[in-house]
Amino acid sequence: MTKDELYACSLRAKQAAEQRRYDFLSVKPDLDDLSADEFIHLVEKADDQELDMLLRTIEEAQHVQCSPFKIFGADPPAPEPRSPLSIIMWWEFRRPAYNLVLGLFGTLTLIVLSVLNHAPVAYLFMGALTYGVMANICYTMGWILEILFRSALGARARTIGPRLFRTGTVFSILVTLAITIMLPQILFLAAPWPQ
Repeated sequence: MTKDELYACSLRAKQAAEQRRYDFLSVKPDLDDLSADEFIHLVEKADDQELDMLLRTIEEAQHVQCSPFKIFGADPPAPEPRSPLSIIMWWEFRRPAYNLVLGLFGTLTLIVLSVLNHAPVAYLFMGALTYGVMANICYTMGWILEILFRSALGARARTIGPRLFRTGTVFSILVTLAITIMLPQILFLAAPWPQ
């Protein structure tokens, strides 16, 4: 790939991004044809303007790509109209990140309940399993609600999915941490921990 081809590739990517039709996969095959050594050689021979254009192309591509671990960040708007299947896929793509975050806070809660409150381990694991299942049922309600909102409000509900996801995740974290405080008090009022 020559400097002119790199320049043309970068220019095409920039124009597509400016027109909000940027698709990294349409540009990527031009660069994918290069071996690592060829790419490094091309970068070494490029001037400052060409390097700047290539870096902007890569940054724009990274901005467009989504990550399930980018939980609280704003996602690029999805193309409209969205089908129910694309809504479900959007939510299911983020479920592992949701479960990971909830699992980390749940582990902290289990440690606190076990160490500070001397809760029996068997009860904690049964409670954690039940809580995990219920949290995932509530998570599924997220995409059900988004489909209902989108069918009722159409394009006006464009941002409902990310908002529901962020709000639900924060609420789940707060409930998980609240168990650390509430459960011992409830059981203390009722009776000591069962043996």
